[in-house]
Amino acid sequence: MVRSIPTVLDSIQWGTHICQFYRERDEFIDLVTSLIFSGLNKKHYCLWILQNRSSVDEMVDILYRKVPGFDDFLRHEQIEIVSQDVIDEHANKPDLSSLTNLRQYLEGKLNSCVVRNLEGMRLAITTESVPGKKIEHVMERERFINEVLSGKKVTVLCSYPSTEIEPLEITMIALDHQIIISKEDHDWASLVIPSNHHRGSLLEEFYQTFEILLSNLPGMVYRCHNDANRTMEFISDACTILTGYAPSDLVGNAKISYAEIIHPEDRSFVWNEIQKALQERRSFTIEYRIKTRHGAEKWVWEQGRGVYVDSGDVVAIEGFIMDVTCRKRAEKSIMQLNDILKVINKTMRHDLLNELTVIGGSLELFMEIKDEKFLKNVLTAVKKSTELIRRMKELEQFAFSGIGLKPTRVREVLEKVIGSYPVKFKIDGDCSVMADEALMSVFDNIIRNAVVHGKTDRIDIVIKSDTNACEIKIIDYGVGIPESIRNRIFDEGVSYGNARGSGLGLYLAKKTIDRYDGCVHVEENKPRGAIFVINLKKA
Repeated sequence: MVRSIPTVLDSIQWGTHICQFYRERDEFIDLVTSLIFSGLNKKHYCLWILQNRSSVDEMVDILYRKVPGFDDFLRHEQIEIVSQDVIDEHANKPDLSSLTNLRQYLEGKLNSCVVRNLEGMRLAITTESVPGKKIEHVMERERFINEVLSGKKVTVLCSYPSTEIEPLEITMIALDHQIIISKEDHDWASLVIPSNHHRGSLLEEFYQTFEILLSNLPGMVYRCHNDANRTMEFISDACTILTGYAPSDLVGNAKISYAEIIHPEDRSFVWNEIQKALQERRSFTIEYRIKTRHGAEKWVWEQGRGVYVDSGDVVAIEGFIMDVTCRKRAEKSIMQLNDILKVINKTMRHDLLNELTVIGGSLELFMEIKDEKFLKNVLTAVKKSTELIRRMKELEQFAFSGIGLKPTRVREVLEKVIGSYPVKFKIDGDCSVMADEALMSVFDNIIRNAVVHGKTDRIDIVIKSDTNACEIKIIDYGVGIPESIRNRIFDEGVSYGNARGSGLGLYLAKKTIDRYDGCVHVEENKPRGAIFVINLKKA
C-alpha cells in the first residue's frame, strides 16, 4: 500500500506504462498533477492530453494553484495541456485517424525534447468518459502506446473512470499496462504487472495480487475453454459466493463443469450467444439463470470475449460473471407495480365514477318524484363503491407487501378466513409455505368468489405437500365457472354470475401467488362446482 503519490511516481523508470482507475474526478487530478510536478522539477517535458478541449482551461487553472512556478514552466514550454481534437485539427493530414495524428504529434514532441536538452517526456492521457462504451477503441489506443513508445524515454499515465467500464474491461485494460495505481479507502495502492508470464497464468496472478483493488467487484473473473462444458482454466475466489462451489471444484471440471451449473432451460441460449459473438470476433453480454450448489436459482450477468491466436482460432474465453438476482426481482416488482397502478387508475376513473354518477342521478330523481326505489339505487351504488374502495386498499397492501416472505401455516390462515362466511367448511391437511400477510387475501378472494358468484353452500379444502411444494385445493359445489371464461378467470376485470363484481378479486389472488413464485389454476368439479388449485413453495 502506497500512501504518498510522489513516492510512487519518483520510483518509476522510463518506458513505464501506468494505468489509473478512479472513482472521483479529484483522484485523477491529484495523480496527474503529482506526475507533472515531479517531472517538471526533474527537467522532463510534461504533456497532458485530455479528452475534451472544454477541460483544458480548467486543468491549467488547477496546475497554477498546485504547481509552484507553473507560470515559468509554461513560458519555457516545458509543459503543454491539449485535447485530442486539437491534435487532430493541427495534424498535417487531418483526414488520417486520430491514432496516426497522435503518433506524429508524440514523435515531434520527443524530437523537441532532444533538441532542447530535456531528459525525456512524461505523458498523461485522461479519459473522463467512454462514449457509446467503445471500449475497443480504448484497447486499440493502449496497444498503440505500447508499440510507439517502447524503448523511449517516456513515462505514460492513462486514467480511466472505473464507474463507466465493465469489470472485465477493467481487467483487460489493466493487463496492457505495467503498473496499476488506484485509491482505496483514502490510501493509494499500486500493483506491478509482471511481463514474463503466459496470459492465462498472468490473469490468475493478476487477480490474486490485485485483490485489494478489485475486492468490491460483485462477481467472479474467469478464463475457460470454448467447449460444451465451459471447462475452467482459472476462476476467482468469488466463485464460492456466487455458485456455492469452490474454484477448485470447477477448474478442469474437477467436481462439476460450469455448464452444468447453468439452468437447463438456458444452456442452449448461452452457448449459441457466445458462439455467435466469437464468430463475429466481438465481446458478448448475456443474462441467464444458474443453479447453486445448495439448489438456489440465481440470475447472472456475464460479459466475455475470445482470446485468439494468429490463425484466428479461439484458444480461450476470458470474462466476468456477477449476480443480478436482486435487479431481476426489482424489475419484476416494477412490472407488477405498473400493472397495479393501471388497475387503480382504471378503477378510479371508470368504475367508481360510474357509481358516483348513479348516486347523483338517483338522488336527483328522488328529489323530484320522492320514489324510494331511487334511494335503494343509491344504497346499492354506495355498497358497490365501498367494495371497490376496499379492493383498492387490498391492492395498495399488495403493492407494498412482499418485502420479506416468511414461513406461514396454511391451515391457520384459512381458519381465520372461513369464519366470515355462512357456509359449511371442511379442511383436510396442513402445510407451511413461504408467504406474507397477503395470503389471507388470496384465500378470501377465492372463497368469496365461490360463495357470492358460485352460490356454493359448502367448501372442502384439501392440503397436501411433498419435499418442495404444497398443493392447496379449494373445492366448491356451486354453479361453477363457465367454460368460455375459465381460462381468463384471473385476468383483470373478468367477472361472471348474477352478482358481478369488479373483476379484481381473482386478479389480485393470481398476482400475489405469482409474487410467491407459485401458480394457480381452476378446474371443473364434476358434476357441479369449481376447484381452485394453488401450488406454493414449501417453507
